[in-house]
Amino acid sequence: MAQAATNQQFRDLIKYGHKMSESLLPGMYNTVIITGAAGAGKTQVVVKGATDGIEPEKVWALGPTTKQSESLQKSIKCSVNKTIEEALKELLGED
Repeated sequence: MAQAATNQQFRDLIKYGHKMSESLLPGMYNTVIITGAAGAGKTQVVVKGATDGIEPEKVWALGPTTKQSESLQKSIKCSVNKTIEEALKELLGED
């Protein structure tokens, strides 16, 4: 959704979430929105924080393309990289 949304749509969504946060979306207080240009390292920073203390062989680097999963794998130093499609097939089986 974020890739397809215009800046105005994104702003409208944030305004709506903020307006609703007091009653319907209490989780919005625990939400962080990270923005930045493509290739700025947003994903790597989040993943490094989330995987800190987890053994590298238990972490899979997943991305929409092989190139993106390989890049993430190098950044977080895990042992496995796959496309999202490959991971889903491995986890759920071929259909």
